Parts: sequence; structure tokens; C-alpha cells
Amino acid sequence: MEGTLLGVSFYKTKDGYMARMKGGVTAGRIKKHPAYKRTRENQKEFGTINTAGKLLRESLKPFTSHSSDNRVVNRITQLMAGLKNLDQTNVRGKRNVQGGLNEPGSENLLKGFNFNREAGLSTVLTRPIEVDAATGVITIAGLKPEEHMTCPYEATHARITGIQVRIDFATGVFETIETNSAEVDVEDLVPSTVVLTPVSVPSGPGIDLFLVNVHFLQEIASVRYALKSQGNALAIVAVG
Repeated sequence: MEGTLLGVSFYKTKDGYMARMKGGVTAGRIKKHPAYKRTRENQKEFGTINTAGKLLRESLKPFTSHSSDNRVVNRITQLMAGLKNLDQTNVRGKRNVQGGLNEPGSENLLKGFNFNREAGLSTVLTRPIEVDAATGVITIAGLKPEEHMTCPYEATHARITGIQVRIDFATGVFETIETNSAEVDVEDLVPSTVVLTPVSVPSGPGIDLFLVNVHFLQEIASVRYALKSQGNALAIVAVG
């Protein structure tokens, strides 16, 4: 959609379709005039998706700091907007992410979301990833790093970590559980099975997101240093 409707200008950018208020209308008029009812509804819903996006980012802050791109905030907002649009329970102006998550198919929007679009997990790590939603255990069988991983040229090793986040978007409460990390030599051709086991299982209500983080390392004089590389990957691999 492009153009202007009810005081809102719609336009397309490289990040997707955007909307902004048309100049010349006072805030008071927007708040009270009947012509801007739809605008007020959009503003309320936009506030809810911003809050939901911030909650997701906070739950993964230790990982997104080194495994995300510079547009991730905008892309998460778009993801939350897509979930909000699935809400079939609440009326316009009151639709929200939690309502969307209650609808069939919502997990399809979440699964496969990459926090670093410069390094999609399916490209960085090409082996199948199995998730046991009951225990949170993540398994990568038959991994040959030399064949199955795409690495930055300076990397000598990769640290693979699993993450489980339980988020209640209705209450704003989340719990993040990290698994053990497996460090592999990126030139290794011997197949092995990587098993990532969480220290515990989250408690309380909410939706479970299971993620895999691949963070590359460089070994110098027997010391491994974490690389702040665009090649680091972080993605949602399952939803429970």
C-alpha cells in the first residue's frame, strides 16, 4: 500500500512497507477527531508490537550483541506486526502479539527467524537440527565442520550453543536458559554428534523459543578469542 489515508502516509523502503503521520495535523486533533479513529487504533497496536519486540530483544541480549545485523530492531518489529495481524480474538486497536500467538500457524512466522541476516543459520550450519521440546535438548548429528559449516576466513573454531526462551508477551515476563557449548575445529572432517543440554527447563506460562547460536573463534598461542564477525549466526530453530 502506498499513498495517504486518514492522515497516515504509506510508503516502501528497503526494510519493507512503512507508515508515518502526515505533517500539519495536531496531536490533539488526532486524539479526539472521529476522522482519526483508525489512526488511533494503529498507534495503539504499534505500541504493543514495539513492546513485544523489545521484550524479545532483552531476552536474548547476551547473544544478539555479537550475532545480529544493524537492521535487526526493524526486522523484529516487522515480525511482531505479523504476529499481531494474526490475532482473530481482539478488535482493531486492541490486537496484540499474544493474541496472534494463540492462532494456528503463528509458529511459522517465528521459526527460521535469523537475527543476523548476513549469516543465516541454515547457511552457516547445514546439518539438520533436532529439538526435544520437552527437555530442551538440541542435537546436531553427523557434524563435519569442514563440510557442513561456512566460516569467516580468520576463524579456527566455532562455539555452538543452544538457547531456550520462555516468553509471556501478555505479562512481559521471560526466562532464558542456556545450554552447554560445544567448540569444534572448523577444519575437522571427522563426524561427531553435538548434544546441547540446558541446565534446567523454564517454569511458568508462555511460549517456548529454541535457538542455536554459532559464534566463531580464532585460536592464537593456544588461546581462543571470540570474533566479532558478521559470520556469527543466531536463529530460532523451533517453537514450543
